[in-house]
Parts: sequence; C-alpha cells; structure tokens
Amino acid sequence: MRKVLRNHDEVAHIWAQQSQQEGRASNVFFYGKTIYSYGEHFPIARFEKKNVVLMNSETYSVSTSKHATIVLRALDLDTVKVFHVPNTGSEREKPYHFGNVKSYFKEFERFLDKASRARGNYSYYLSWAKASREDALEYCKTFRCKRYLKKFDFDFDFDSDSVKEKVFKIKTREKENEARRAALLESALKKGVIQWRDGKNVLIHQYHKTLLRLSTDGKTVETSKRAYFPIEDAKRAIRFVKAVVKKGKPWERNGERFKIGIYQLDTVSACGDVKAGCHRVKFEEIERLSNEI
Repeated sequence: MRKVLRNHDEVAHIWAQQSQQEGRASNVFFYGKTIYSYGEHFPIARFEKKNVVLMNSETYSVSTSKHATIVLRALDLDTVKVFHVPNTGSEREKPYHFGNVKSYFKEFERFLDKASRARGNYSYYLSWAKASREDALEYCKTFRCKRYLKKFDFDFDFDSDSVKEKVFKIKTREKENEARRAALLESALKKGVIQWRDGKNVLIHQYHKTLLRLSTDGKTVETSKRAYFPIEDAKRAIRFVKAVVKKGKPWERNGERFKIGIYQLDTVSACGDVKAGCHRVKFEEIERLSNEI
C-alpha cells in the first residue's frame, strides 16, 4: 500500500473510495474517514456515514479552497450525499449538529434578505434560500436531530402567487444566460480535450465524458480526472470488461473486488461501460485505449 501518492487528485480519489487507511501528497492528506488541508486544524471533508459526507463550508486560504474543489469532484455525487457545513468533525471529535443546522438557517435568512432587495437576481437568491431550507431538513433527517428545527423559523411560502409573478420573467432571462454560458464552456472543453489527447497538461475534469490516455513513458494510464494506474492493470481490466460484454451480464462489486492500481471497479454494464468512484468510462473509450496498448 502506497502512502505517499502522486498528487492531490490521487489523494482525493483514494480517500473517496475509502480503499486504504491513510495517504498524502504535499499539503493534502487523509487518515481514516477524514481528509485534511495542511494539518488536522482544517478538515476538508469527512465520511460521517456510509455515502454521507460532511464538507467544510468554511474557507481558510486560496490553496485550501482549491484542495476542497479537488476533493468534491473526486466524490461520486450520484451515490454520495454531501452536506456543506462549518462543523465536519474529524477523527478526534464529533460534528456539532446544532451549529450546522444554525448555519443553514443563517444562509436561509441571508438569501431571503437578498431576494427581498434584489432587482436582477431575485430568483437566484430565492432558489438558494429554498435549497438552504431543504438541506437543513434533510440534514436533520439524516442525523436524527429534528429537535433542532424547533429553534429556527424556516417558514416561507415559496409557492405564493406574488413570488411566482416576480420570478417568472427573471427565470426566463436566467435560463437564456445559462444556455449561453454552457455553450461557451462546451466550446472551451472541446479545445481542451484535443490538447489533453496530445499530451498537454490541461484540466478537463468538467468534460461530460471520462477519457483515458497513455503516459509518455508507456507505463501508466491517466484519466481526464487525474487518476493513474499501471498499464498492466489497464490491460487486465480491459480483458475483464470485454469478458463481461461477451457474457452479456453486468458485473458489480458486491462481495467481489476488481482492483486497478490502488482503485477498485464498482460496476461494469453489459455493454461495457465502467463506473469506478467518480469515473464513468464508456466502452468506446476503453476500446480506443485498447488499440493504443
């Protein structure tokens, strides 16, 4: 088991899979269920329950914010629920649930206040107020602390006619703006994919597909989410995936394990699509890599 890892992305991926007890790279490290930035004084996130992560909503520095972004994108958000709270707890102390519910209420109040005074971003602030309330309710349900809700007034009628009238035009305009932003991002990502395929060191983690490439020395396979594994493991995994496709029966990690480097496969569909943590790799991408190696 390697404890000294390649980079922050690899540390985050391994922590997210909970496949080993500890690991570090530069200023990011994890021990058990908690991952830290710089030191134990700043936990970035913690698995408080199975598939439930408490993510630190506080900021410490620009670099720590970057570490938090890396950790968040390493999580499989289809199966892991993330609560952004100021009190995550750690290996040494439990989270402060009352303080976290209070934090959601403060956000709820703040966004309602902004919505009441806003001209152009009314629906934006209102949606965040609603999300803060929903997060508080779900948090209390998850951690069985609904008694704390009685301490705060989350009452607000988001479905009243007056609200709908104010929001309708703004929502339409915001959807148009979002569509333009999405088009610009997609164009930039397409250029980034070409550069990444050519071996350039560019970030394309927002691209909707997970891509694979061979390292320049031919010994390692890298994903577009910056995870790495040996080429021999890649060859073995490709044979395994093709065998699943041939059988026509999907495979999933349910008592069985298939390791690839320091990671593990979660599922392989009958058509050969692979899921491993936050990675979703299409069979066509696997075949493309197979032809290269």
